Amino acid sequence: MKGMRVYIDSNVFIFSAISLDEKGDDARKLLTLFAKGAASGLTSALTFDEVFHRVKKEISHEAAIGLMENLLLVPNLSFLSADAKVLTACLLALRKYRIEPRDAIHVATSLLAGVDMFVTDDKALFKIGDVKTISLKNAISKIEKGP
Repeated sequence: MKGMRVYIDSNVFIFSAISLDEKGDDARKLLTLFAKGAASGLTSALTFDEVFHRVKKEISHEAAIGLMENLLLVPNLSFLSADAKVLTACLLALRKYRIEPRDAIHVATSLLAGVDMFVTDDKALFKIGDVKTISLKNAISKIEKGP
């Protein structure tokens, strides 16, 4: 859907980098949809840290650098600041949902950005009613279907 704003949780980027199964294929397909302009992808600057750390651990430091260089070049994919406004909203999410701080930063960032959907396969985030959470597989289907 042109103009659709989609928040992408860190796990999607991690799947794209290290999973050779269907989740990895789906994650790479979602990134390709952004590159083709089917939707706009948004994520937190925190994602940079989470993805880098995991890829470094699973593959190598050099692979993590290469991945992040490539992700920063994906058309229609933006990394949003984790500024004081986000952290204030994060505190509200921590109180309201009793989730982990990293998840709360992602939730706060997505809410402040006014996204149309929040793509994740993290089951803990599906319980948050204020966030329009959707699985990776369903997000692809919805974006491909279009308006």
